[in-house]
Amino acid sequence: FELEAELAYSSGSARIGSLNLKLAERHLVSLSGEVCRLPDDKGEKAEFTCALTGKLGPIKGDQIHAFWPRWPGPWDLAGTMSLSTTPEGGKLDLQGKIGEADYVITGNLNTGVKPAVFELDLDLKGLTTAQLKEIQGLKTQAVQGLSPVNARLHLKGTGLPWAPASLETRLDLTPFRYRDLKVDKAHLELSGNTGSQKLQASVAGNFGSLDLSAGGRLLPVGEPGQGLFGNLTLQTKDLQPAMLGVGQLSGSALTTSFQGKFRLPANLSVAQLTLAGDLRANGRLNQKPLQDLAASFALEGKKLTISQADVQLAGLTASGRGTLTESDVDVTFKAAVSESSALPLPPGAAFASLTAAGAIRGPWKAPQVNLTGQGRKVSFQGVSLESANFNGTLAGWPSLSGSLRLQGAGLRTPGGAFDRLNLTADGD
Repeated sequence: FELEAELAYSSGSARIGSLNLKLAERHLVSLSGEVCRLPDDKGEKAEFTCALTGKLGPIKGDQIHAFWPRWPGPWDLAGTMSLSTTPEGGKLDLQGKIGEADYVITGNLNTGVKPAVFELDLDLKGLTTAQLKEIQGLKTQAVQGLSPVNARLHLKGTGLPWAPASLETRLDLTPFRYRDLKVDKAHLELSGNTGSQKLQASVAGNFGSLDLSAGGRLLPVGEPGQGLFGNLTLQTKDLQPAMLGVGQLSGSALTTSFQGKFRLPANLSVAQLTLAGDLRANGRLNQKPLQDLAASFALEGKKLTISQADVQLAGLTASGRGTLTESDVDVTFKAAVSESSALPLPPGAAFASLTAAGAIRGPWKAPQVNLTGQGRKVSFQGVSLESANFNGTLAGWPSLSGSLRLQGAGLRTPGGAFDRLNLTADGD
C-alpha cells in the first residue's frame, strides 16, 4: 500500500487537498474535502463534521479477489463518491461501474432521533450473463439465455446500519427474459427484527404468477438454537409448470393456494423440514380439466401424513388418506369414474361407470392391496358385461400374488350370451 496526502489544519478544521491510497501503483481511493471539529463550549465530547468527495479506483477485480476470494476476478470496480456527516447523521453517494454494470448507491443516517434511522438505495443496471458466469459456484448453463438484469434494492431501518434493531428491505427487478420465459414482475419485501420477520414475494410473466407470504422466525439471526419457523401462504394463478422445467406436467395450467406452518431445525437441514397445511388447486392438468383438488397434510422429515385428500377431474372423483414414509405405505382410497376416457385404458377397452375402494399397506417393495369395486357396461375386444362386481387381495410388486373374485351379469361374447359370470383366480 502507498498513501499520499496533502493536509492543512487551522482553527479546528482540517482541509484535505488530496488523499490518495494506492496499491501496486493503482489508485484505490482518492479523496478531498474538509473535516471540522465543532466548538466545544460545555466540555462535552468533541463532535465532528466532514464533507468529502473523491474517486473509487479503478480497482482491478483481481486485486479485490486477492483479499476476498469470492469476488469475481473480471469485475473491476470504479466510481465517484461523496460523504458528508454532522453530529446528527450523514449522507453517502456512490456511483460507477462493477464490471460492465452500472451502480448507484445513496444512503443517509439520522442519529438525531431515537432510535436512529437509516436508509440505503442500490440501483444496478445492465448485469449481463457474461458477468454472472464469473460468480463462483454458479453453473454457466444455468444463466445462459438470460437478458441483462436491472435491480433496485431499498433498505430502511432503525438503529445503526451494521447492527440494526429493525429492518425493511424491498427488491424490484425490471422486466427481463430467461430463455422462453418473460418475467414481467419480480418483487420481494422483507421486514422485521432479530426475533420475527415478514416476507412478501411475487413473480409474474408468460408462465403465470406466484405470490408467497410468510411470517415468523425466517432468518437465522438473534438468539441461537431456535431454528426457523412460522406461517406460510403460497398462491399461484394459471401457473404453467412445463415452462418452469417440469416437463411431466406439459399442458398444465394451475391455480393453487396453500396455507400452513413450517419449521426447520437449528442446523437448517431440509431433510428435517416440518410442513403442515391445506392445499387447494384447480385448472388444467396434462391438458385435462382439474375441477378441484383439496388436501390436508403434514410432512415431518421423510414422513408424509395425509389426513384427507379429494380430487375431481373430468370424469373422475377420488379421495384418500394415509401415511407414506421412505420404506412403507398405509393408505385407504375410493374412486368413481363416469367415463372410460378418464383412465389410460388399452385399445378396445371401455366402460360406462366404475367405482372402487381399497387400501394399500406394507413396505413399498411388497405392499398388500385390498380392492373392491363395481363396473357397468364394461367391454374389451368384443366381450362385454352389463354389470360386474369384483374384490381381491394382491401382494408384491412388480410380481403379484393373491386372489381375485369377479361376478358379472349380461355377458356377451363372440361365442354367445350368458346371464351370469363367476370368476375366481388365485396365484402365488
